[in-house]
Amino acid sequence: MEVTKKSAFGGRIELPALEAVLGGYRLPPVVRHDLGGGTANPKVVVVTETKRFLLRRRRPEFSVAEVVAYDHSLLAHLRACGLPVLEVVQTVAGQTWVEYEGAVYELHSWIDCESFRQENREQVRNAGRTLGRLHRATESFTPRGEKAWPREDYPDRLLAELEPLRTCARAEERRVGDMLRGELEAIAAALPDDDYRQLPHVVVHADYHPGNVKFAGDEVAGVFDWDWANRQSRLLDVRDGLYCFAFRRPGEVDPDDIWSLTQPATPSVTFSRVFLEGYAEHVSLTAPEREALPVLLRSRLCQMRIRGARKVPDEQKLRFLTGGIEAQLRWVHEGWEGFARAVFGERSTGCSVSDLSDLPDRSDPSDPSNLSDSARR
Repeated sequence: MEVTKKSAFGGRIELPALEAVLGGYRLPPVVRHDLGGGTANPKVVVVTETKRFLLRRRRPEFSVAEVVAYDHSLLAHLRACGLPVLEVVQTVAGQTWVEYEGAVYELHSWIDCESFRQENREQVRNAGRTLGRLHRATESFTPRGEKAWPREDYPDRLLAELEPLRTCARAEERRVGDMLRGELEAIAAALPDDDYRQLPHVVVHADYHPGNVKFAGDEVAGVFDWDWANRQSRLLDVRDGLYCFAFRRPGEVDPDDIWSLTQPATPSVTFSRVFLEGYAEHVSLTAPEREALPVLLRSRLCQMRIRGARKVPDEQKLRFLTGGIEAQLRWVHEGWEGFARAVFGERSTGCSVSDLSDLPDRSDPSDPSNLSDSARR
């Protein structure tokens, strides 16, 4: 049967490239191809007579052979450990990727799944549980290839990207930009490189959010898009999981919309406990990790706006960078201590997350009565 071109392609992966790349695989007859989702790598859903596949073109910075080999060996290891990740389909020549006109393409198996529903408590728990399994599986695993990268939210890196945005801003936006610069400098001082390196490290996903974690009912059906995976503090994923799965948003997250993915979120003690209970079934956070968590959350909040601004039109960049970020950072500074006390318990008691499951949620910052006057503004 002939391949039919969908108008949704929009030039992302042109039909000649699609046909040339798929020619390197031994597939059942293709009946159509549809546009895949996401905000970065172009994707195509390849529908054959018997099954579906996901074709993905890697961004140039992720297309170096050593990086691709790293990612593919990691996926193979995780699948062998029973984790819900995509299988990389081999070409006729036995390779796991295809190069065409300077670009790298990879074909994956298909997983039927659905989006995260933030009010589904068991999905939140299983997001934490799956993350714990992932970290346990990569503790001692060394993938093939090489990805000796700094973390994406490294303050010096973000400062360099912030500067051109800050200097072209109007007065109010410039003030927020100056605040972000001061925040990043404070983050670097609060968690020096030597202290960061002392935190437990594993191979992390480094982009653990609802756009990359899908469900079938209450269970995690698939964890996708491992481009940023490399050996870092496991706290990076825990921080992302807490913010993206346990904090509450006005509406469900649209994984194809960068504005939706980065919308401000309200902390929830209840859902944070649930997420961490799931994680703790496999991994226990150390005291230094709990102390570093708010610093890395501040770093992530800055990173989402600064690096995410690359994905919006030029005329929207400053609004994307500055909208709502002050209130989010203010809460971490002013509200984290009470939030952490409710979630983790008083440090002197040695209380675990599960010990807190019966506590009332009176200290939940999602209740406006529990916020300070400055945090309500």
